[in-house]
Amino acid sequence: MNIHFRHHIFNSIIKHFDQVNQTISTAIITPTSTSIADPTSSLSLPSDQTKINKKSKSRAVLDRKNKKRFEQLKLKRQQHTIKRKIHHQWTAVLIKEYLYSIHIKYSRIPPVYNKILRIMFNNQHDQDIAAEQIGIDIFGENHYQEFVNKSR
Repeated sequence: MNIHFRHHIFNSIIKHFDQVNQTISTAIITPTSTSIADPTSSLSLPSDQTKINKKSKSRAVLDRKNKKRFEQLKLKRQQHTIKRKIHHQWTAVLIKEYLYSIHIKYSRIPPVYNKILRIMFNNQHDQDIAAEQIGIDIFGENHYQEFVNKSR
């Protein structure tokens, strides 16, 4: 069988690139002992260098920053609160469904205490819109029955 020399050259080129790909993939999976930051290394990865050189804040610093931020948000929410009397049959899920159905954008609903519901908002604008749409007796027994019958 006589094979033309072009096929030998083509096959040898393909074998060479397969070997190069295989050595590169094994070098990436199991890194060599050379330093990643070594500029003479042909396998250095820039993404690894940025991970090593990147300085991040400690967990304690981030926790202090977040604690301060959350305290400020808590005070802000306490300033924008609506209080309404509520019937005992209303559950937290039903309250949230009802507010969603009338397009009220609230921030938090703390637990009900002494049959008084508090709805917290992030800003004055959302509080004003909610105050217009939510009546004084909106969470009474009559509205509860209407909402439950309508939602079924």
